[in-house]
Amino acid sequence: MKTRYQYILPVVFILLLVIPNIISISSNYKSDKTNENRQLAQLPKLDFENLGDFPKAFNSYYNDHFGFRKTGLMLYNHFNYFFLKKSPIPDKAILGKDNWLFKGRDIDIYRGKERLTPEELTTLETHLRKREEYLKEKGCKLMIVLVPMKKEIYSEYVPDEYYRLTSYTLTDQFLDMVKNKTDIEILDVRDKLKSEKKYYPELYHKHDNHWNDIGAFYTYQEIIKRLNTEFDLGEPRSIDEYEIVTTECKPGSIARLLGVDDVIKTTRTDLNPLFKVKSERLEKRYEAPKRCPHPWIYERRYSTSNDSLPRLLMVNDSFGEYLYPLLSEHFSYSIFLFDTWEYKLHTDKLDTEKPDIFIMCMVESLIPNLLRSIDKKENQIPQKQ
Repeated sequence: MKTRYQYILPVVFILLLVIPNIISISSNYKSDKTNENRQLAQLPKLDFENLGDFPKAFNSYYNDHFGFRKTGLMLYNHFNYFFLKKSPIPDKAILGKDNWLFKGRDIDIYRGKERLTPEELTTLETHLRKREEYLKEKGCKLMIVLVPMKKEIYSEYVPDEYYRLTSYTLTDQFLDMVKNKTDIEILDVRDKLKSEKKYYPELYHKHDNHWNDIGAFYTYQEIIKRLNTEFDLGEPRSIDEYEIVTTECKPGSIARLLGVDDVIKTTRTDLNPLFKVKSERLEKRYEAPKRCPHPWIYERRYSTSNDSLPRLLMVNDSFGEYLYPLLSEHFSYSIFLFDTWEYKLHTDKLDTEKPDIFIMCMVESLIPNLLRSIDKKENQIPQKQ
C-alpha cells in the first residue's frame, strides 16, 4: 500500500518544474536585472525558413529569464560567499582572505602564467619607438605610468591556491623592454604603494577593483616628481593639504559580480582639498566613438590661469580618473581621454591639443591591449611629405 509521501513527492516535483514556467509566461512578470556584467539574452524571432539557430537562442533566453532566476542566483551567491567562503565565478571574481575581493580575469598575469612572447615584445618595442619619435618631433615628451593591479599591492589577501609561479611577470617583461630598448620615461609605483601601506592600510577599495584617492595621490606625487626633472610644474601637494573623509557607500564592481552588494557594507576614502583649487573644468570638445561603452567619461578638459605651465594630454583607463583633479593643477591646459582601454596615440588630436607631455596611464593587466590596438586609426602616424 502506497504511503501519502509516494503521492506528495511527485506532485511537489511537478510543481517545482511548472511554477517557474507559469511565472515566466505570466503577463505581469518581468525578468529582473541581475548583477551580471552583461546584457541578458533577448527573445529570438521565430523564422520557419531559418530554424537552425533558434533552439540554441531560445535556450539562452529561457536560461536568462525563467521564474525565480534572480532569487535562485541570489541564494546561490550568498551561500557561496557566507558559508563556503568561495567565489561562484572565480574566472571573473575572487574571494580573498578577510573578504578582500579581486578581479579574476587577470589572475594569470599576477601568477606569471600569462607572458609576452619575444615577437610581441619586439612588436611593442617597434610601435612605442615610433610613438616616441613622432611625439619628439612635435616637441612632446612621452611618459608611461603603470598602475599596479590590486593583487600586486595586497598579495597577502590573495587565496593561497593562486600562488605565484614566478616573481618575473608580464609587467616586468614590459618594463625591462621599455627601459632597455627605448628612451621612454616609464613609472613603476609598485614599491611606492607597498611602502605607503604602513601609514594608510587601504590604498585600494576592498570590494572593488580600483585604487582609492590615497592610492592615486601617491602615484600623482611620483608623476610630478619625475616630470619635474625636465619641467617646472611646481612641487606636488602634500597629503596634509587634504581632509581625508571616509564614508559608507555601495560596494564596488566585484561585489556586484558576486551578487553580494546588497548585503555587505563598505566605505570609500576621499581627499577633499583644504586649499583653493586652481584648475577649472572646460566643456567637452570631442564626441566619444560609438564603441565607447561609457561616452560620458570619454573626455575631461581643464585649464589654469598660469599660461607658463606645460600642456598635458593623457590617455587612461578608469584608474586614471582618480588623477584628473590632482594632475590638472600643474598644467596650463590638460585633456584626459578614457579611450576604451586602448591607450592610443590620437594623432588626429595632437595638432589641436599641442601637448608638451603625453602620458599613457594604464593598469598593468591591460598591457596586452596595446598589441590589439596597434592598427587603430588613431595610431596611424602620417607619412612625411
